Amino acid sequence: MSILITGGALSQVGSVIAQLLKDAHQNVIIGSRSGRVPQGFESVKLDWMDVSTFQNPFKIPGTSINNGVKRFFLMSGSAIEKEADFGTAKVWKYLDEKKLDYFTLRPT
Repeated sequence: MSILITGGALSQVGSVIAQLLKDAHQNVIIGSRSGRVPQGFESVKLDWMDVSTFQNPFKIPGTSINNGVKRFFLMSGSAIEKEADFGTAKVWKYLDEKKLDYFTLRPT
């Protein structure tokens, strides 16, 4: 199983969660606009303002719904509401539409 963390490259919460998961021997993939992630982590290009990158995380073996992913964890800032029409709000809507199991953490 792979765990995709969005915003895990430079955010304090995301990078700590990524390291804790890695220390627990979990396969962690970090979604990043820049592709710059801490050494030792796999990365995938993911930019909430570039719709063409939204499918990138799901091209990695073990990370797509078709490959058996059952749960999703979404980390989002408190400034973005689920009803918005941009950024992580689109992810919320996608997860709802697909009736997928997910949890959202809003650490701010």
